[in-house]
Amino acid sequence: MRESFAVLSLLLGIAFPLLLNGRPFSNNLMGIAFALVAAALILGKSRRRRAEESGLGAGDRVVVGLAVLLALALAVQLPSAYRFQVDFNRKVKEIRRARGNGARSGAFRSPPSPTIPDQPARHSVGFGGKVGGLIVRRTEV
Repeated sequence: MRESFAVLSLLLGIAFPLLLNGRPFSNNLMGIAFALVAAALILGKSRRRRAEESGLGAGDRVVVGLAVLLALALAVQLPSAYRFQVDFNRKVKEIRRARGNGARSGAFRSPPSPTIPDQPARHSVGFGGKVGGLIVRRTEV
């Protein structure tokens, strides 16, 4: 069971840095956390099993190695990811300020949709005197 959670955690650790949401620093931190959780799960399992067997199996060593490698690679990228995220946030603020809706909303607003002129209905549907009775009335245009 721990192996499946470790592999899932490793996959999430790989997936988070791949998100394209303008927050690479935060995504890398989440990736590091998931990678370390994956390594901790496998190493914790091996400590418990050490009395019975001889440590880690080949699959466990691969998962721990990939998790540690991923955590180190993401940790090396943290300074440049932080600079990119700060620059991205600054540019987004400038765009919002230029559009005039920076203080009102956290998200961009789409332009208002064109309104369709009201056209009189040729038929109107409503409930009649009886409960559940549907009556269609013809209206003049």
